Order: sequence, then C-alpha cells, then structure tokens
Amino acid sequence: MTKNLTPTVENSAQLEETADLLTVGKTQSARIYTEKALTRKIRLERSRQFDFDETALPDSAAHYILKSHIKIAISSAHLTKFQSAVVALEMMGWSAADISEHFNLPYYKITRAIRIARRKIRRGSSPYDGLWEVYWSEVRRRGYRRPRSRT
Repeated sequence: MTKNLTPTVENSAQLEETADLLTVGKTQSARIYTEKALTRKIRLERSRQFDFDETALPDSAAHYILKSHIKIAISSAHLTKFQSAVVALEMMGWSAADISEHFNLPYYKITRAIRIARRKIRRGSSPYDGLWEVYWSEVRRRGYRRPRSRT
C-alpha cells in the first residue's frame, strides 16, 4: 500500500493529509512529546543547570584576579612606572581622557604611552620572549664557530 507523497494536489485538505503522512513517516522512530511533557522536561533541564549567581566569584575575588593578571602583564613587559600606571588604569576600565585628567597631562601623551605599553605587553607576553638573546649568546659562544681556514 504505497501512496504518492508528492504535493501535487490543489485541495488544501488533501495537502494537509499528505503533510501528515510525511510527518508520521519521518517521526515514527522519534519520540513526540505533548506540550505538558515538553514543559516538564524543559523545567527539569533548567533545574539541573547551574545558575550564574551560584557559580560566580565574589566581586573581591574577581577584582583580585584582574589585578594580578594586570601585574603579571606589566611586569613581563618591563614598562616604566608611568606606562605601568597608565596601562593599569586603562585595563581597569578608565578612558584615556579620564587618565589624562587624573595625571593633569595632555591627552596625546596618555594615548602615546598606552600605545607603546600595549606594544611592549604584546611583545612581552610572547612565548618566544627572550629566545633571541639565548640564540645570540649560543652563537657567540667559543667553540660554536668553526675555525677559519688559514690559507
């Protein structure tokens, strides 16, 4: 008993019957939930998931972690005291205008210090930081070079 399942009908009732036959054929192996069962399943899934407030750090701990990451970034970049102060304030969310007002300095000096410090931080946080010096010291070491041929 095979039926033609292509929607070549003009009548909307026949089209709906054809669509129903298609969905029944496709969803026989899948579970179909009633509206009540589906809302219950969603409610149970939500109760199993953690709420953000339950897993969030307290503000003091998050602030401490943020400050420690800023200190690590600044120390690895070998910034000047002024650059480290400006970048620390900028990483804490201050704008360049607020920082320039705080230090009573022109805006362009603050933006220049931030730009230079960002470049140093990017370079200082590289996994290859310091490898050039190691390579250069190895190359310049005695015994590494081949002796010159004397002719």
